Amino acid sequence: CRYIGDYAFYGCSYLGGEVEFYLPSEEGGEASDGEIESEKVRFQLIINEGVEYIGSRAFYNAGIIDLVLPDSVTELGIRAFYDCNNIEEIYSLSRKAISCENLFSNDAYNNAILYVPEGREPAYSKTSPWSNFYIKPIKSFTATYMLNGNEYAKYSVETFSEIPVPETPF
Repeated sequence: CRYIGDYAFYGCSYLGGEVEFYLPSEEGGEASDGEIESEKVRFQLIINEGVEYIGSRAFYNAGIIDLVLPDSVTELGIRAFYDCNNIEEIYSLSRKAISCENLFSNDAYNNAILYVPEGREPAYSKTSPWSNFYIKPIKSFTATYMLNGNEYAKYSVETFSEIPVPETPF
């Protein structure tokens, strides 16, 4: 999928946050109430590498806590993540700071930390809306998904320094 359309996940409250899973006991079979284990999991919304466009209001008012934007994104629609007031961390893995007005609401600007590839902080600090965030550099990125103590998925960018940095107008 290279395109996430306008209003695609508008108001979806379970795209991120803490979700409680109820798992049967490890012995298998039907679990009685006393044998069910619960586990809370904090989710990141990771937009897959290859997605180039995120439409207007695509994730408006969605329940996102952590957001990961891939390097492949080249265009962001107006208010794509607006009213996602619980966002705490945003990882923009893009080496180019993409300009977009009204992408987030004030709560996100006031409360979230923006992580960008090391060396790209100046470009982000000069580009709207990224200039509204507290910006921290990262050298690499790995998200590991765990469930009941077991890894079941992983997303990783080993190093940004090995990838050529695109030219910027700054």
